[in-house]
Amino acid sequence: MPSFRKAEFNSSHMTLQRPKNLTERLLDYLALLGSALLLIGLGAGSFLLADKYHVYVLWIFLGWMSLLFFVVVGRNFRRQLRSTSFVLYFLTWLLLHLLIYTFFLLYSSWFYWLLVLPIELWIGYTAAYALFGLPHDQGQ
Repeated sequence: MPSFRKAEFNSSHMTLQRPKNLTERLLDYLALLGSALLLIGLGAGSFLLADKYHVYVLWIFLGWMSLLFFVVVGRNFRRQLRSTSFVLYFLTWLLLHLLIYTFFLLYSSWFYWLLVLPIELWIGYTAAYALFGLPHDQGQ
């Protein structure tokens, strides 16, 4: 069985500690299983509702990609999300990301999209760092 580590936040830094007893580990496994089942249910449910109400499936893909983009990229810039100029930049970056994704989804193959994705993200991150500075300590 893999050992999970629980993150505890300190005022100066983040420390990792092993759960103390079997109950905490069991709760960690149940939380992991519950979140996986919830994600599966939401994903399947969104496509079932799209089929029922005749919504184009691409809109569902774009919605999930937007959410994933916000979670993965947005967490690195939590402090900057308070700035109006950064929010406009972030929404523009998201729109360009979705347009590139849609183009490769409709007119090309996934293989080429996987080649272009790191370049597109690198350009977006580099521009964000140049325009708004490096993100501060993420533990705060």
